Formats: sequence, C-alpha cells, structure tokens
Amino acid sequence: MWVDFHFITPVPYVSFADARADGTHTDWSAPQPLPQPPHTPQGATFLLPHVAPDGTIYTTITNFPPNQGVASVFVDKSGDGGTTWSVAGTSSTVRNWPRSGTTSGSARTPTTRS
Repeated sequence: MWVDFHFITPVPYVSFADARADGTHTDWSAPQPLPQPPHTPQGATFLLPHVAPDGTIYTTITNFPPNQGVASVFVDKSGDGGTTWSVAGTSSTVRNWPRSGTTSGSARTPTTRS
C-alpha cells in the first residue's frame, strides 16, 4: 500500500503478490486505488494495514482537511486477499489535529458502520 502524491490530491493505492513456500512470490497485481468515503476531496494518507486471523485485511486511512480543523480516520477492508476493497466505516474524528511539534488535540468517540 502506498499513497501517490501526484498533483495536489493524495490517492491511496494497493497492489499485492502471493508468497510461496519456496520464498518466491507471484507477480504483483495491477495497482488499484483504495476506496474513500464521500466528502474527502483532499485525498487521504497514512495507511496502516493489518491482517485479521480470518485473513481479512484492514487498513486505516487518514483524511486531513486543508485547514487542519477536523481529521477523519476511516477503515477499508478486503475479504478476498486484497482483490477488492470497501469502506468498512469511520473509526474516529480528531478535532484540532495537532500540528508538527505539538501535543494538543482531542478525539471523539469512535463510530463504525457495517
């Protein structure tokens, strides 16, 4: 997973390969953009992928507004090894996101959607 900072709006992408027992891997899949919830015209960054015990892949994605007001953290998931992705929900919203070198900021109670 990576974020392409082309032009002005960052776009999160994913590509995958399957590992083999002999230490090799399959060819990498074609890059595909990760889905984002509505109202994220400024793009999203900070991908943190995790694989659940059942094989479902989750990643958080952070959406920073241009005015540094309220940042949203949402979750994408894939239940088929990374072939398809969907927005799993919004996990939290952070108000007054701290700027570099500061520690101030406050978090709202997480909310999720199925």
